[in-house]
Parts: sequence; structure tokens; C-alpha cells
Amino acid sequence: MAEKNHLYNIATLCHQLDERAARVYEELATLCEDDDREELRQFWVSMRDDEKDHMDVWDRIATFAEEGILPEIFGDPVSEKKELDEIFAKIAGIEDAVIEDPTVANMFTTAYRLEFYLMHPVFEQLFNLMETLDAGYAAEDLYESHLTKFIHYLKKYGKQTPELDLLGETLFRLWSENRKLAVLSSTDELTGLLNRRGFYQAVKPLLHLAQRNGNHVSFMICDLDDFKKVNDSHGHQAGDRVLRRVATVLEQSVRASDVVGRYGGEEFIICFSTIGKSSVIRLAEKIREAVRKETAGDIPVTISIGVAGAKLGIDVDADMDKLIGRADSFMLDAKSKGKDQVMSELSQLEPYGD
Repeated sequence: MAEKNHLYNIATLCHQLDERAARVYEELATLCEDDDREELRQFWVSMRDDEKDHMDVWDRIATFAEEGILPEIFGDPVSEKKELDEIFAKIAGIEDAVIEDPTVANMFTTAYRLEFYLMHPVFEQLFNLMETLDAGYAAEDLYESHLTKFIHYLKKYGKQTPELDLLGETLFRLWSENRKLAVLSSTDELTGLLNRRGFYQAVKPLLHLAQRNGNHVSFMICDLDDFKKVNDSHGHQAGDRVLRRVATVLEQSVRASDVVGRYGGEEFIICFSTIGKSSVIRLAEKIREAVRKETAGDIPVTISIGVAGAKLGIDVDADMDKLIGRADSFMLDAKSKGKDQVMSELSQLEPYGD
């Protein structure tokens, strides 16, 4: 078993944080056991259960990390863990504090402090990582529904308490701004696809899993042909419209488990971590034909595609760079040999290995 790494330690700490949060919500539910507060009691119980669901997410990530099949995703994991340790101490203080006067205002103020501390960006990153690892697992939706529910009840019970209503607005705005910043840092503004940074963040965990499972991995580089002529002849706004249309074609042509990004300019990149060689070539041809068809009625464009794939060796990052470089070379070959075609040598590739 691989030595425990930073990602494992952070995921484990997140579990411990939510475990304490679950105990706080359990205590709040206990304070509402009289009959006239049954609805509020059930709400606190549901908040406790949400925290347990979050703990399951952290456990899955910790298991993957412990097995050494995930890359480090934090730029400064030591600082991140230090901040989480500080949050742990604060939440421990909330858990240990006794609510001597269990009014609605006091209970929601306690819960607000809890949710405020648990809104650290690390949690957002781990939720996103879980969704990357399992395309059918809506991890981010877990937290969104949790927070939305909390704000709804906070507003409902805080109608007679302006301070509570203000807390709800503050928490929602903070969460919304955090989400916007996270999206902006990883998304291409024009097309809505992942930008280069976001693409690499999304694919690296998938590649480590593919390497672990011995799956074939492929990269596809797609570059619009003679795109400068589009801008020169029709203007940059028309060129932007073409880029958005092509981005839509790419997204609609692949599976939810595949990752599409704008690599720069008129160049796009796609990663396939669980698909066979022949299927990738057929899909590349499908994409090439779809771009030609979908743009025929507006500003006709064609696309040249390079494909490279293999099984990954021990150095996943290095092998990824090699494959992307080879896919890019094949794309350039496609352009030099007439454009509007797919080039690859998948049938000749041997697995990387050390």
C-alpha cells in the first residue's frame, strides 16, 4: 500500500470535520424533541444525515488516495491542512459549547457558524474531484441541496428575526461567489468549456485511475482549418460564434465520462480514459463530419484531428504530456496532408512502461 499522502490526510480531516458537524446537528435535534418543534427536529436530523453523506464522499476519496491512484490536487497542501486544522478547533469549540437557551435564534446561529466554517474551498475541490472520478455521482449537488435547504429553513424560522434572515443572505452570497470564482478559474469564458488549467485538473485523476486499472487512454487534438480566414472575412464576432458552435458539437459528441477543453485559440482537446482504440477513431470521424454538417448553414468550417493513445506507465504525468504532444503532431500532419481529416497511429502504439 502506498504511503499516505497529502490528499489522503486532507480527505480524512474533512471526514472528521463533518463527523463533528453531524454530532452538532444531532444535539440540535435533541433540543427539539418536544411535540411543538417536530418539524424543526426533523430538519436538524436531515442536516445530520447530509453530513454523513458528505463523509461518504471523503471516505471514497481517501480510499483512492491511500491506494496511491490519485494525484495531489492542492497547490499548497501544507497550508490547506493548517487552515483545516484551525477550522477543526473552531468546530470542536462549537460542539463542546452548551446551548443553555435553545431558542430558534440560538440554534440557527450555531448552525450558521458551522456552515460558514465548512464552506472552505477545499471542500469544493474535493466535491469536484469526486464528480470527475465518477461522472454519474453528483457530489456537488449534495452540498448545494444541503446549503439551499439550510438557507430555506433559516429564512422560514427567521422571519421574526431580521438578524437570522441576514445570516441566510450572507451565507448564500458567500457560497455563490465561491462557486463563481471556482468556475471562472477553470472555464473558458467564450465557449463554456474547461480552459487548459481546468482540463488538466479534470483529467489527471482519471488518468491515474486508468493507469491503475490498465485502461487504454486517448487524447484528441482538434483544430479548425483556416480559422484566420473566418475572422478576416466575417469578423471576430462571427469567429466567436463558430467557436461556440464547434464547442457544442464536441460536447454533444462525447460521453459524460470524457473531458473536453479549449486548448487555446481555435484548438480543442478531448481526453478519453475508458474507450478502445478503434472506437476513438470512429468517434473522431464522427466529430469531423458533425463539425462540417453543423456549420454548413452559417459559416462553413472544417476541422483537422490528431489522435494518440496508449496504456500509461508509472509516470502518468509524463506519459500524458507525450500523448498530447503526439496527438498534436498528428493534427499538424492532418493539416499538411489536405486538412479536414483524422490522423493517428493508434494501431502501432505500444504501452508506455518502466
